[in-house]
Amino acid sequence: MPENLRMALFVAGMLILAPLAALAALRAATWALVNLLALLTMRRGVRYTGWRWRVVRSYVLDRDGHRCRQCRQSYRTMDVHHRTPLSRLGSHATRNLETLCRSCHKSRHPHMR
Repeated sequence: MPENLRMALFVAGMLILAPLAALAALRAATWALVNLLALLTMRRGVRYTGWRWRVVRSYVLDRDGHRCRQCRQSYRTMDVHHRTPLSRLGSHATRNLETLCRSCHKSRHPHMR
């Protein structure tokens, strides 16, 4: 393979891969910051409605693509569900949160019906 062609393929590959690598690094940094915010400033078992909860909730909705994790549907209003409930000292870390539509969320919580 001629050197010019090899160099052109390398540059073309870098033009494609470099933005993808930067995006992956940005996604990892965002995940780390959101979890750090949740773990350091939000106590377990306490319900939050302020800016900290809005940041964590927004991240979880974006992570899940604004789709219900149970039925895979997307609706205008989505809920963020704590897998381990706050009443059992569940955390606000993203690993404990998932996006659910209203009907799937109600099916997990009988008191919401």
